[in-house]
Amino acid sequence: MASTAHILLSMTRPHRNCAPPIPTRQKSLSAQLNSLRTLSLHNSITRDRSIAKEIDRARKNNSGFRANNLQVRLQDQSLPVGTLLGGGAGDSAEFGRWGAFVTGNVDFGKQEKNSALESDFQTNMLIAGVDYKVSNNVVLGAALTHSDTNAGDDKTANTDFRRYSLSLFGSLYSRDKFYLDGMITYGTSAYDLDRRIVRDAGGYDTSSAKTDGDELSASLGAGYNLQHNNINARLFTFINYVDTNIDGYSENVSGNSSAAVVDGMDLQSLIANIGVELSWNINTGVGVFTPMLSIAHEHQYADDSVYVTGRFVGGLDEGKFAYTAPNRDDNYLTAQIGVNAVLPNGISGFISYDTFVDRKDFGSGQLSVGVRWEF
Repeated sequence: MASTAHILLSMTRPHRNCAPPIPTRQKSLSAQLNSLRTLSLHNSITRDRSIAKEIDRARKNNSGFRANNLQVRLQDQSLPVGTLLGGGAGDSAEFGRWGAFVTGNVDFGKQEKNSALESDFQTNMLIAGVDYKVSNNVVLGAALTHSDTNAGDDKTANTDFRRYSLSLFGSLYSRDKFYLDGMITYGTSAYDLDRRIVRDAGGYDTSSAKTDGDELSASLGAGYNLQHNNINARLFTFINYVDTNIDGYSENVSGNSSAAVVDGMDLQSLIANIGVELSWNINTGVGVFTPMLSIAHEHQYADDSVYVTGRFVGGLDEGKFAYTAPNRDDNYLTAQIGVNAVLPNGISGFISYDTFVDRKDFGSGQLSVGVRWEF
């Protein structure tokens, strides 16, 4: 007797209509469809992780952990960190309820490493947001994100897209111990696609297309903070669901090769991780600097069995086709190293680098720089 999980999985898999695969002369289409699938989801996941880190900073900057436990030496006086961020020397917890932040990310790497579909990509991302301290235990906020992704090369296929999104988030926390974060995001994307099609007689034709898409994501994070003197440890978990839709499109071809008409794609990702972050506070004459490093184990519960259908129009390949995306590496590690700084006049900032560890099919390095102002 089949298990309940097997029955449910079978019900959710797309119906295979036995259409032939994409022919070799059109292999650049396979690379492009895989790039659409991989990078559309990766872009959303990267953004959601970045905003989750901003929620963490907003929470820390509104908790007794920071204001009551850290001291800074300025002009031979020992001052609470809360004073640097707007509070009075006699009452470190009373600082501005509002926070504003700006973060810039550069994300670069390779998709489908060590395979015929391997290609480079780079994403530039800008996030700007505000948050508000509702009470000593609740922070609410919103963020706008713009990203620009370029992938592939001129010899096979280029996949470029721009994305705008709005995120709403909140955090519930018990001062410097337990916290629970939540976020929901909606975004829209515009895709520019071009590729080369190999001619049997030699040479190649070129094709181009444009399409749009939208996405909805939700995430939930939780953690627990431990502290001993200036050493901090955080145990955390993060669950992130993404549903991305890409509209169907039709190619324009420069020569006599077959043009692809691609049906719409519905892509999902469900990721959960568990990890630990270690940091230590260094008091200086200009502020508090906090180096940190973290590592987490991550598992992908979706993003498999991606099946794309369409048809070729004109030329030798006229007729239906079907593309099944390769399976992804479901288990891997993520790591981050960075430093945060709390400075006078309500200013704080950070710089960090994130990467995957032991992920076989995908490589990514993300450099992030951000600044935050509390008022």
